[in-house]
Amino acid sequence: MIRRLCVDECVGATGNLSPPMSNKAKKTSNRLTVLFVNSNKLAPGLYGDGNNLFLSVRPSGSRSWVFRFRERGGNRIRDMGLGTAGPDGVPLQAARDRAVALRADLRAGRDPIADKKAAAAALEAPQKTFGDYAINDWLPVYAMGFKNPRSAKELKRVLEINAAPLFSLALDAIGKPEVLSVLTPIWTTKAKTARELRARLETILQAATPQHRLGENPLARQP
Repeated sequence: MIRRLCVDECVGATGNLSPPMSNKAKKTSNRLTVLFVNSNKLAPGLYGDGNNLFLSVRPSGSRSWVFRFRERGGNRIRDMGLGTAGPDGVPLQAARDRAVALRADLRAGRDPIADKKAAAAALEAPQKTFGDYAINDWLPVYAMGFKNPRSAKELKRVLEINAAPLFSLALDAIGKPEVLSVLTPIWTTKAKTARELRARLETILQAATPQHRLGENPLARQP
């Protein structure tokens, strides 16, 4: 029988894998060891490492990391999975680092489970294409500054003709090779159009960041 830990205190009997400690000597964090986590002698239950991090061992012997926290403004205890544990799972130190980051989110008033669900939903949602964003989202707002209504139609036509290869691409999939593929063919034959197109593409990609794309703008000018 080994020590079993609950949310706040260590309870239960002790054995070879977990030597007894006095209340004063108990560690508040980093209680577990790699050897302990990987042991095949663990009884089913929750084993606390501190900082809201727990090793969950099932009757089958499989194990996983759990971040357990109290719901803000209430008494409900919630569990958030942090991946499998054991020799082939998430390393102990990586789980600890994640727990520390999640505690910081809690202190900032954020709900880590809600954030996780939102991130998963964003990955599953269809990504907006360059054409959809440029024509339906960006252009109507950008054209509000035009004095001549025909200017918006002309810009739309320029994009549809010269940036056509980008229209079906997800915004987050557009990098330097993609923009060069539309700029290079006209750079020497239609220099003025190429310069204007480059400026428009830079503006569109910047406007789409970070809501629809991540990372640096491939057309951003270096300081």
